[in-house]
Order: sequence, then C-alpha cells, then structure tokens
Amino acid sequence: AAIFCTVIASSIVFSFVVRPIYEAHTAVIIEPRAGKGGLSSVLDVSGYIEPGSFNISVINNQVEILKSYSLAERAIERLKKLYGTDKISLFYSKTGVPSQHVLVKRLQAVTTIVSVRDTDIIEIRVRAGSPWEATAIANVVAATYTEESVADARAEVRDVKAFLQEQLSMVKTRLAESEDRLKAYQEKEKVASLSDETASLV
Repeated sequence: AAIFCTVIASSIVFSFVVRPIYEAHTAVIIEPRAGKGGLSSVLDVSGYIEPGSFNISVINNQVEILKSYSLAERAIERLKKLYGTDKISLFYSKTGVPSQHVLVKRLQAVTTIVSVRDTDIIEIRVRAGSPWEATAIANVVAATYTEESVADARAEVRDVKAFLQEQLSMVKTRLAESEDRLKAYQEKEKVASLSDETASLV
C-alpha cells in the first residue's frame, strides 16, 4: 500500500510542477527523381544501382537537409510571417526577440527528424507547450522543406534545358561544318549530289 501511495503522490506533484509538453507529428514522402530527369539521366552516367540502395541514400540526404541550419532559418522566417513573434513561445525572451542563431538552435532542439523504416517517408516531430503550437511549427517545417524541394526541382529542369540547348547549338554547328566540307568535296571531285542525279533522271 505504501508503494501505491508514493507513486500516486509523485504523479500528482509531477503534473503540477512540470509544464505539459505536447508533440505533433507530420510526414513528408520522398519521391526520388533519379532516372526521371537531371543531367545524369540525360547523359546516362548513373550506371547500375542496386534496388533499394539509392532510395536509402536519398532518404538519408533528405533527413540531413531537414535537420540543417539553413532550413531551420527559413522555417523561422516563415513562422514570423505567419504568426508574428508573440504567438509562438519559441520567440519568447525577457529581453526581446532572441537572435536568429538562438531561434534556430531552439527550433532544432524541439524538432526531431526520423525516417520511417523501409519506406520513403520522413517524419517530423515537434514538441511545444500547446498542441496548436506544436502542430503549427511542424507544418511550417514541412512546408519550408517542400518549397525548397520544388525550387530545387525547377532549378534542375532549367539546368537540363540549358544543357540541351547548348548541345543542340553544338550539333547544328557541326552539321553545318559537315555540309560545307561535303559540298567542297563534291565541287572538287565534281560529284553530283543525289538530288541532282535524281533531277536529271526525271
């Protein structure tokens, strides 16, 4: 009986003393673009990749991006624009809004990024003093990552387009040079072109 009473008492004290912490979860699905675009697929230099191994590499890379300082900076700016600095406890300070570096470290401290085993899913977990705040921060981190991924994809498309235009220009130049050399050879050797021969037979 003594043990039971001690546990209950401890639980009551803990509930009153410790500030409740809520955790919100959101997830992003990673869709690797390998083989679907980019200079590697255009140049066909990717080579053989063991099934599954590429996805693991991509997932690990994206986890590190989600944990990165730069992404946290952009998420902080997004939070400021959406909610200001008075609704999110992350921005609280007795001496005014903390520095950007402090805010980034705070965000990283309350955010956990984990990959879901054997899937293309990365989970974003955020802890905060209220369910609303935890959800808001988790959604902003996910939105910031998604926006960055879209920007990267667009940049990749622009790079491929520029590469193809450059290659097309080079091919046109080489084709024109080849036609000039053929014409010069025909004039020198007095060889009639196929179109001339065909015209003479009609």
